[in-house]
Amino acid sequence: MSEATKDVFDSSKAEGYSVTILSDGTINAKSFLKFSRNLERHAGITTFVFQSGDEVTPLASGLRTLHRSSKQPYIIVTSDNIDFLTSAIGSLYRGNLLVWSTRLLVITRLPIHQIHSMRESLSNINAMVMVATSENGIPQCKIYLYIPYSHRCLEVAKWVQHKRLTFQATYGMFQEKFKKLADGAHLEVTAEIYPPLILSNTRKKAGGRDPTKILRGPLIEVLSILASSINFTCSWTRPTDVAFGYQFPNGSWGGMVGMVARRDKSVMVFVTLRKKMRIANPHFLFQEVDFSFLIFTVLYKRAQVVDYTLPLTFTYARFLARKGRTEIRPFGFFEPLDTTVWYSLLGGVVIMMAASIFVSRVLPMSPRMPLKDSPNDYVRVFLGQDTEKASEAFWSLKLLVGVWMVAMSIVTRSYSGNLNSLLTVRYVPQPYHSVKAVAQDPSVKIVTEIGGYYHQSIESGFFKEITDAGKQAMISYVEFTDFEEVVDTKIAKGGYVLMNDDLPNKMLIDQYFSKTGTCIFYQSKEYFFPQISAMIAPKYSPLIPVLNERLVMIIESGLYEQWLKREYLNSSSCDKAPTKILVQSSLSFYNIWGMFVLLVSGFAVSLVAFVLEILTAKTVICLQRFRWEMPF
Repeated sequence: MSEATKDVFDSSKAEGYSVTILSDGTINAKSFLKFSRNLERHAGITTFVFQSGDEVTPLASGLRTLHRSSKQPYIIVTSDNIDFLTSAIGSLYRGNLLVWSTRLLVITRLPIHQIHSMRESLSNINAMVMVATSENGIPQCKIYLYIPYSHRCLEVAKWVQHKRLTFQATYGMFQEKFKKLADGAHLEVTAEIYPPLILSNTRKKAGGRDPTKILRGPLIEVLSILASSINFTCSWTRPTDVAFGYQFPNGSWGGMVGMVARRDKSVMVFVTLRKKMRIANPHFLFQEVDFSFLIFTVLYKRAQVVDYTLPLTFTYARFLARKGRTEIRPFGFFEPLDTTVWYSLLGGVVIMMAASIFVSRVLPMSPRMPLKDSPNDYVRVFLGQDTEKASEAFWSLKLLVGVWMVAMSIVTRSYSGNLNSLLTVRYVPQPYHSVKAVAQDPSVKIVTEIGGYYHQSIESGFFKEITDAGKQAMISYVEFTDFEEVVDTKIAKGGYVLMNDDLPNKMLIDQYFSKTGTCIFYQSKEYFFPQISAMIAPKYSPLIPVLNERLVMIIESGLYEQWLKREYLNSSSCDKAPTKILVQSSLSFYNIWGMFVLLVSGFAVSLVAFVLEILTAKTVICLQRFRWEMPF
């Protein structure tokens, strides 16, 4: 048997491997001593012999450490006791030691039909079974392989003493049996409608029967290629909670991530031990689903319970908001100049007035300008009127007024030009182009996916401010399947922004344009939350390397990008929608009623000043008369 095992290792062409042997002593240890001597120059060999009732589970952590330092770990489980084989393989499986990189060789003298109770686990791991027999007194061994999902046992090779190892099938030793499923398979997959990656169309049946839903989209095309190339069919199970995946406080997972990570506890296989005790073996539990063909953002917490394929997309998050309306504001005549400019002009009047008073008081030949007359020239120049005082003043005062006139000429021309452009070329406001702009606006509300990436990842910076504001109902969480309705009912009316991935946002813009023919949405210029997205499968699933091989070919050929662009053709038209609109229609009273308000307000202030001047004049006359009539 040692010679047969050596030939198996030599035929697998392994280098730098380590061997761990688990045995209950039913097979003579001398054969393994010979085997160890043959391989001691090429591998580290560790042997564990268990007594009846010993538990293999405590070795799992130590073996895991040993395997990390090995380039190609091998595990040999040898026994003629089916209970020991079942218990040992189950313990190794629970300890995550039977991943695809680990090669398992089961050596026994039991007939192969007695091993069939373990076919579920042996078919899903990188394992082979070597059954030792003898024919006409000549030792020989038969090596078997369990085909995935069909559980069919295939004789791969045969070893006869003093002869070479002969292969009976196209499979080699520890060959990739998931690359092309020989007997086909029926897999359970999970996903959810998620535009533009997965979409659903309704097609009417002939004869007036109930319509059927036809799935399409880039990921449906990818799934079709995977199914045909790997040779499987599938059943699609949608999550009951309509979520990608979120973690509960107790550590369990919901959504599609939970479906992929969980095992179906309703399917168990019980074995009978020597003590006639029946126990459940978790290594025989079926997965609830085999993988999800929807793409998920790569997160550390998710990576602890599922495995990711190679990335399909690299995207960012952006805000989706409604563009502002192009109506002219009634008080828009203040907008050609910024608030700081208006304050600067007011300050300039004060400074010029103080400078004129200073010059008139300091120069010996300069006439003293009364305080009440000092700002008149500058206010008149600002309002576009002439001035008479400056012509009578000295050269220093003329210079001050001249500088002020030049400055006001520039300001007034700039004001009139900007006002003319505001009345003829109207800008479409797009205020929310950054996270800071959204966080600092208390009037806007944010809509995002419940239990999604953003719901779990907003922990610092401006996003922490948004989260804190969400305690006052600034953030509302909805299921991603309701995004289209949210865009139609909330985002389109204004006051809300949608925080979502770039690609789904483009699809939402495309759908709204197809329904209404208008482009009223825009996406923020700032990109945030860079994300790598990939498909997911159960932890240590042997399907991961097989899926990766196909996905690389699909991505590098450019097929995925073409399928993706095909789904949001109209959104590119909306991306190029102009932000400036030339208006040639006449102005209505609604556009300029603010000017009349300013005019009426000026008249009202003038009337109040007129009344006050009359009252003041009468008061002064009365006081003078009273003073004249008083005897001294």
